[in-house]
Amino acid sequence: MKSVMQISQAIYIVITHIFDKENLERRDLLKLLQLFGVCKELRDRIRKIKHFTISEWYFTGDELTEHIETYKYYYTCHKPIIEHALLKYNERIKSVIAFLNNLTELETLDASGTNDIDKILKYTRLPNLTKLTLQDTNYESRTNDIEKLLEHTTLTLDTNDLHEYKILDSHKRKTQPTQIGNIVLSFSKLTYLKFSHQPVSANELVFCLPNLLHLRTLNISYCNLEQCAKKLKDIFKLLTHLNYLDVSHNSDYTEDILLAITSLINLETLIYELNDIVSLSVAHIFCASLNALTNLKTLSLKEIYIELECMHVLAENLNKQTLESLNLSNIEYYSDQRETFILWTRILTNMSNLTHLNLECNYLRLNDITSLITAFNNLTKLQKLNLSSNLIDVDSLSLLSYMITQLPKLTVNLYNNFFQQKDETEWRQFINPQIHF
Repeated sequence: MKSVMQISQAIYIVITHIFDKENLERRDLLKLLQLFGVCKELRDRIRKIKHFTISEWYFTGDELTEHIETYKYYYTCHKPIIEHALLKYNERIKSVIAFLNNLTELETLDASGTNDIDKILKYTRLPNLTKLTLQDTNYESRTNDIEKLLEHTTLTLDTNDLHEYKILDSHKRKTQPTQIGNIVLSFSKLTYLKFSHQPVSANELVFCLPNLLHLRTLNISYCNLEQCAKKLKDIFKLLTHLNYLDVSHNSDYTEDILLAITSLINLETLIYELNDIVSLSVAHIFCASLNALTNLKTLSLKEIYIELECMHVLAENLNKQTLESLNLSNIEYYSDQRETFILWTRILTNMSNLTHLNLECNYLRLNDITSLITAFNNLTKLQKLNLSSNLIDVDSLSLLSYMITQLPKLTVNLYNNFFQQKDETEWRQFINPQIHF
């Protein structure tokens, strides 16, 4: 039998290994929960954790997940087995809540893909939390699944050991699933909130965001904004400190989003990827909104689709001299690519403060490079240019080589281009230290 001293030393070794890195990851969570409550050294150390990840952690466990799936297909379940699985699930949730409530200095929590995060956060007090990631949690779906199983039991759980914490309740409960927005509201010091890949209700944003007065970064990409798109402008007016916004993949609400962002007077970074501009009215709103953002320095339009007639509107009206970084990678061309890119180069000509430009994966060839070089006469501050995954041949490379020598601070990424399929002797002469491939 091992002595108390040996056990204590073994525990200390495990703890030391876990805490060697600043960012605690989910693979360490099980070890911590096993040791938590029996080891004073652990309790002392966890209070100092700054960053914690429980992403993709499924607290339902395999046995409860199996019953949920069985119920979905056959609408039947075995009551005693279900009650046992639910009790185990409840204990897991309670242990994580108790654990997190000891992380009194926690600043960053990543709960991406954690289906039960609404139950956990509802009873968690994290007074110093400033960064919260809730990507793809799908909390309502899992809550509804468990509610359906509870209807087949007479389960009432004794949760006195966690005071007001009541994770699972009687099947007689008629309340709606917890709204994650109202839970987020309790973390008043948040400066970063990632809320992507979620169906967002109007109530969640209306009651949550306006009260996060310190919020600087907001990610609502890939969200279903149907219920709250019309209210975004009023919400954004209150986010006076916001300087980073990601609204990617929300094409159905393009007009509402563009009208709303004009309220963000301090916005410096806008991620507007995978959205469409397919009408002249939206094109004019797009130009007016971006021109109104006088502090905007970084703009990402990756994989954006713009109709050719809308591109003409942008070329005539878009004027963003404040921009320092622009991402135009993988632009979708469903009309005349050549004419579309010429219009983009006209827009680039007015962006004299650009230092970073990404044109990756745009099928650029000799004629496009010729147009681009004309624009570069005004881009004297450019430091990084990404031309990877295009159709640049040896002739195009020759033109680029000359341009690069005129901008000594510029580095160019030419990885995966057409010229690299040729004999190296044909293009090696044009390569210099400023080119990477």
